[in-house]
Amino acid sequence: MGPTKKGVSVRAHLVLSFFGLLILCSCVSCTRDKGTPTVGCGGAGLVERDGRYYRESSDSPYSGECLSHHQNGQLSEKGAFRRGSKHGEWSYHYEDGTVKARGHFKDGSEHGEWIHYDSSGAVWSKGLFKDGKRHGEWIDYWPHGGVQSKGLFKDGKTDGEVVYYHENGKVERKGPLKDGREHGEWSFYRENGTVSTKGLFKDGKRHGEWIGYHETRAVKGKVLFEDGEVIRSQ
Repeated sequence: MGPTKKGVSVRAHLVLSFFGLLILCSCVSCTRDKGTPTVGCGGAGLVERDGRYYRESSDSPYSGECLSHHQNGQLSEKGAFRRGSKHGEWSYHYEDGTVKARGHFKDGSEHGEWIHYDSSGAVWSKGLFKDGKRHGEWIDYWPHGGVQSKGLFKDGKTDGEVVYYHENGKVERKGPLKDGREHGEWSFYRENGTVSTKGLFKDGKRHGEWIGYHETRAVKGKVLFEDGEVIRSQ
């Protein structure tokens, strides 16, 4: 859940934030093409075969430490394998050696808390994994350290209420998700905390009455939606 631009739709915001982490995790998991050596790992010369790692000259799954380095000599990744799978604490690093991400693996899958850092060392995202899937609360942070968004995952899907915040700490928008889609009442707020828009979603589409408000809280207008299409406005 990294920083996003204002004006992005709710659905796009979710993709950029929550699911943007999937891209990073695929990188930090150091997945290799089948049969190609990993980088470094203490010169172990590991190759992947059917989801497990082996020394090139061995038929036994590798157990032991893994250290990889950037071309400039700085640490790139550090962890360990157990019976051919990543297991225990792993860390991933920027080219200057500062930590990019840190967390634990359990038999090859992310498990427990994972924390992601920006290049300055500040936390920009953290949350829990369970058997390789996001499960529990995930939080994104603004560069200055304030919470940007937070929400719940269940078996790898966003589920339950999600809250986004303006940089000043005020709520920007909030509402429930069901199987990764907006479902139920969502509210949108201005930076001063007043409600700007409120309405219902059904399976990711606007459905039912949506109301816009002036800063005085007086009603500005109403729009009726059905499956994402405007039926009537006033």
